[in-house]
Amino acid sequence: MTDTVLAGLTKRRAELAGEAETLRARLAQIATDTGHLDAVIRQFDPDYDLGSIRPKRPRTQDAAGRGDMSRFIMKVLREATEPVATHDVVRRLMTERGQDTADRRLMKNTMKRVGMAFTRQKAAGTVRAIQGAGPVTLWEVAG
Repeated sequence: MTDTVLAGLTKRRAELAGEAETLRARLAQIATDTGHLDAVIRQFDPDYDLGSIRPKRPRTQDAAGRGDMSRFIMKVLREATEPVATHDVVRRLMTERGQDTADRRLMKNTMKRVGMAFTRQKAAGTVRAIQGAGPVTLWEVAG
């Protein structure tokens, strides 16, 4: 039994060490690229304060542009012949984006974002919520 546990632990450690090595290599490449950009900026303006450049977060896989989520849910509701459940909209969105619908974390984050978009549209009076079976909320275009 301890051999099986030990084998699993060493395998996981090897995976993490490999991932750390990949990340170290990527960080080294980023540092090199940043140094090159700094040198070019200094060529154009030797007195430029490089410290004033604030880091910008990269967009995540599940990021949407401004208004994209609302446009998507409205498109789905307009095409639907009956009220649509939030989880059905989420699955369709993830499928169209080529995302893994089995990824529970991504599914949960997307569910939150779609839910917020529905809440905003409901407040604007463009959609109506209908209580479905149990905790399920169904949505349709208002009016």
